[in-house]
Amino acid sequence: MAKALVELMTEEDLEIQDANGATAMVYASNKGITELAKCMIEKNKKLISLPCPPDNIIPLVRAYSIGHWELARYLFSVTPLEALLQDDGCGGAEIVSESFRAKKLDTWHNNNDDSDVKYDPLYDSLKRGD
Repeated sequence: MAKALVELMTEEDLEIQDANGATAMVYASNKGITELAKCMIEKNKKLISLPCPPDNIIPLVRAYSIGHWELARYLFSVTPLEALLQDDGCGGAEIVSESFRAKKLDTWHNNNDDSDVKYDPLYDSLKRGD
């Protein structure tokens, strides 16, 4: 049902914020709803980089810090590096910190046949001990 509503919405509609400043993408990130996030991002790529209140982190960092690994894996595959480097790289640093905390450093490398997964030089560098 939610996917059908997204199809009826414009790109701008997907950026509408509620009284707390949250978009539908924020709620999808908070709940780990991967299929809905995919549908919204296919319609509006800007949602990838819009910060999620109250801590103003991008959806990838939000999903990752909550532990929504399927959604985080998808968001990692579509999030541009520039989005992780916003705010002096805080998002990227948080991903690395959460990786160590959750022992999920290899989250993006568990399935070598997954064509949606980007090459991660940070992971390879850490594995080599650079």
